[in-house]
Amino acid sequence: MVSVTHEATAVQVQARGAMQLEDLQDFVHHAYRYFEVGNDANTAREVLAQVLVKVTQAMQQANTVSVRGFRKYVYLPLEMSDVDDSNNMIMARNTHAVVKYVHDNLVDFEIDNAKAQYFVAKRYKDSGELLDALAALKAVLDLPAVDEVYTFKVHKQLVKVLLSLEDYPKVLEQYQQLLRLVTPETENFVDEWLSSILDRVSTLTDFSIRREFYAMTMKNEATNAAMGLKTTIQLARLHLEEKKFDELRDLLVELKDMCFTATGDVIDNKERYLLDIYTIQVQMYTVQDNRAGFDDVYPKTMTIHKDKRDPWVVGALQECCGKVALRDGVLDDAYDGYYSAFNIYDKESPRRVACLEYIVLVRMLQGSKLDPFNLPMVADMDVDNLKRLWNAYSSGNLEQFRVILNDQNNVALQDPSIHEHVDLLLKKVCGEQ
Repeated sequence: MVSVTHEATAVQVQARGAMQLEDLQDFVHHAYRYFEVGNDANTAREVLAQVLVKVTQAMQQANTVSVRGFRKYVYLPLEMSDVDDSNNMIMARNTHAVVKYVHDNLVDFEIDNAKAQYFVAKRYKDSGELLDALAALKAVLDLPAVDEVYTFKVHKQLVKVLLSLEDYPKVLEQYQQLLRLVTPETENFVDEWLSSILDRVSTLTDFSIRREFYAMTMKNEATNAAMGLKTTIQLARLHLEEKKFDELRDLLVELKDMCFTATGDVIDNKERYLLDIYTIQVQMYTVQDNRAGFDDVYPKTMTIHKDKRDPWVVGALQECCGKVALRDGVLDDAYDGYYSAFNIYDKESPRRVACLEYIVLVRMLQGSKLDPFNLPMVADMDVDNLKRLWNAYSSGNLEQFRVILNDQNNVALQDPSIHEHVDLLLKKVCGEQ
């Protein structure tokens, strides 16, 4: 392996070049996408020939940024810590030596241009260069004889890039094209990819766009029963967010019918979906303050095996338990429910921020001075207004506390689960009747 601080010797380069075929393919495909090789390179040697031209150009520059990201293919992991900007020229020359050795000595093989170009586009997407990613993905579709799997992958990434760009008319058009590719023969690998898109869609605040996605998915003739069930569950969650309870109740009945046999037994492999359905129903009853409904359905969620539960389900159930306990005035149980939900939800989930707000509310109702912002992973959360409220409370600045609590522009206080307890909070903290 090449030394970081010395020019490559023939023996060191040969050691790097003597890779197995699998390693060589990985090396060549990474070279293709990192150095942005043109589509006219159809073999490994042609790819590396273009890479050599680019590395040669880098060797003639004072700043060799263009080779730094490729260093892991030139140096041992232990050597990586020694790679810094003072080694730029040596790094470029060593990269050139390794690539040239591989180019001159490998047993040539054809490369999959679609695969290589696809990963070029992925690199753009992952680095946030969305317009470049869009162009690179479209370039893959212009290649001849792109296989079925990569055609679908490209369309999937196009949908995700357009979602990130918030170009909703185009994203709906692109999603329609994606659905046209779904066939009974492709459903084995397609379902998971469609699910990942719909999970992303479920975070959109534009409810009309979400409805369009769900309607298109359910109307698609090739959508199988499992994907139809998943999509209908997503639609039920949307109805819950919109508080369209009549539509939600009807949909929950329909969803349960999909999970039970005529004799009332749970259909094989439907337990997880049934747990999602029960969870949505528990959330609905919690929002409606329907204690009888909550007490009827919540125990049913406990009968589903733990391995069927995902973080969203467990977090949602714990959050509901916290809300019910808070309404009952059992503050310790309310805190436990919210704290559990906070830890369970994915760190990107907006419900995590909401649970932190509820934790702060409970702490103040308890009369506690224990700082809730000492919780793990709170430091990176955008909760300045909440901190101002807590600081006013903990310092005994009642005037500032009232001002913040009565601020109509405070988003946190617009949450119904907080707003319903504001009067009690003012009474406990400020002594107001």
